Amino acid sequence: MAILSHEYWKKFIEKDKNGKEKGNGREFEKLVRYLLYLMYGKKWRETGGSHDHNRDFWLHLSDQNLWAECKNYSNTIANISVQGVQTR
Repeated sequence: MAILSHEYWKKFIEKDKNGKEKGNGREFEKLVRYLLYLMYGKKWRETGGSHDHNRDFWLHLSDQNLWAECKNYSNTIANISVQGVQTR
């Protein structure tokens, strides 16, 4: 398994208008989408952004629907951030 270098991770950080660093969500989602493709061998579809019920990607398999949510935070996130995702 390859480990992403600190230099590579800089790609996922941007600065807001006050100069504070924050995660670049769009770039991070591109990485996650690629990793999901590597894991499942199938292209995942994007849900379309806001009001996506904590789901960024979905994949329909013959016997199930799978959902994935991305969070690019530097600190631990609260369960409420991903709570409500249904398994069926």
